[in-house]
Amino acid sequence: MLIIEYKEVNGDVQTKEYKNVDEFLTLQMREVPNIQDHLSVVKATIDGKELDFSGNVGELFFKLNSGKYDFK
Repeated sequence: MLIIEYKEVNGDVQTKEYKNVDEFLTLQMREVPNIQDHLSVVKATIDGKELDFSGNVGELFFKLNSGKYDFK
């Protein structure tokens, strides 16, 4: 399971859950992505392990799509 916590433009923190990384990648490739690319990621976890990541949703997409990511 992939869980992404991200910050909306107004500062509210939201959480989205995905069955796996592939589901997130697929939903982000739509004409209207599931989460706007410019929003800041607060935290992302895969199967309960926190990713070593800092950046926005678009950058997280490219990181996960590359398959090269580390955990904290």
